[in-house]
Amino acid sequence: MVWIICGPSSGGKSTYFHSTAKKPFDKNEPVDLIFPSGGTTGPVDGVIHYNVLQNISVERGECGNVQVVLPPYGSCEFWSKLVEDYGTDINAIVLVCSQKELLRRVEKRTVIELYADGSSKHPAYDSEFWDFIYRTVDMKRVYDRWLRELERRGVAYRLIDSSNQSYTNITSKDDAFDLIDSA
Repeated sequence: MVWIICGPSSGGKSTYFHSTAKKPFDKNEPVDLIFPSGGTTGPVDGVIHYNVLQNISVERGECGNVQVVLPPYGSCEFWSKLVEDYGTDINAIVLVCSQKELLRRVEKRTVIELYADGSSKHPAYDSEFWDFIYRTVDMKRVYDRWLRELERRGVAYRLIDSSNQSYTNITSKDDAFDLIDSA
């Protein structure tokens, strides 16, 4: 069984993993947090940290207008390989918070993945880019697309409110969408 903690950038994935909240994969044994890189997964020995917007791009259209492109999840090599390797033996924890909270977090954030292993220096976080994304993209649409992808692939998931560190369960997609729109 493979666990992924997923959500958008600054959605609280690393903070949730390192929190004292009771997590379904926590068996009182050390577990590594794995950051996707490249197109291969190999055997997974840990919990995967997955940004549901990792393949997003900003492109300039023919008229000079800027648009955000949300490619299909199947175009993400890591995700495709993970699903190919593990199929329905994947469980997802989907972290949800309001669009307003995401904007607040990216405004304060300065580095990428404070908890990433193997690096003593963390690269700068592109707050300007993510601020633009969260002011442009309909996050309900992003979550809807991701949840439909999980369902299509037969991946069981839990919705968790990551607005604060109480990490309460969200009982339905509608409740998750209401949270995204909340103030």
